[in-house]
Order: sequence, then structure tokens, then C-alpha cells
Amino acid sequence: GIQTALFLKGNDPKLWCYLRWISLFNYMQERFGGLTPQTKLTIALRMAYYAAALYLRESPRILPGLDQPVRLGGVHQEIIDELSSTASFLVMKDADYGQAFRRFGAEGVMVRAYDKFSRYTTLRSSETDPSFEPLLDSLKDMEGYSLILAGLFSEALNEILP
Repeated sequence: GIQTALFLKGNDPKLWCYLRWISLFNYMQERFGGLTPQTKLTIALRMAYYAAALYLRESPRILPGLDQPVRLGGVHQEIIDELSSTASFLVMKDADYGQAFRRFGAEGVMVRAYDKFSRYTTLRSSETDPSFEPLLDSLKDMEGYSLILAGLFSEALNEILP
């Protein structure tokens, strides 16, 4: 939103990932009922990709090749590794939560993802230290919720395919 300009300027590669994630989120939210499961799956996977790229760009370690905008055709191995790590973490975390995300379905997961996006935006624009969890946790959660969405849409797609 409006706070974006306060912390992401010019050619900052984070800006591209940030704007791609929120534009994909908004597109899905506005057209949710009219999108096919395959389109929803594609959007959710792209959201996860950009959340992972943003997470890596915010993390303290410097990774080669992450100083340019991410293009879906030129996938970075670091981003794939990050997504794989998060997916493994979600499997373990699911055992503790008992698939609570299923209670409110994809719409509920989208609300949770947006909450994390909003928290990241607020913390990043205020440049204050978080009161609770670190800033990177919000990005990791955005990535995780995007992957959960992809899983839900993949299941829906598998139900309608012969």
C-alpha cells in the first residue's frame, strides 16, 4: 500500500518481489470465485516464490544473483531450496496444529497470509524493532501460507481431474 514507498525505493529488488506478491494476492482475492483451481494453484505457487525471494533478500546472508528482479523463467536455486525447506517445516508444524488451516479453507489461509504481509509492511515502514516475533518470521509465514494455498488448490484440482 501507501507505506511501501517509505521503505522500498527505485530499483530495490525487494520492491519487485513485494509488488508481485501483493498484486497476485489482490488478483486472486478479487476474482476468487471465478478462477479455476489450476489458475489458483499457479497464482499461489508464484506467491510462494516471491515470498521466498523477498525472505532471502531480507535475510542477513548475501546470496549471489539475488540483486536483480526475479523472473519466473530464470529460477534461482536458492529460492527453490528455500521453498523446499519451508515445505518440510510445514509438514512438521502441521503435526502440532492438526491441519487447522482446513477449518476455514483457502479464504482463511488468504486472510492469514495477508495479516503477515501487513505486519511486514508496517514493521518495515516504521523501522522499529518488532515487539514479538522477528521481521523475517512474517516473510517466512507469508511463504508458508502461500505454499498451503498451493496445496489446497492442488487437492481441488486433483479432485476434478479424471
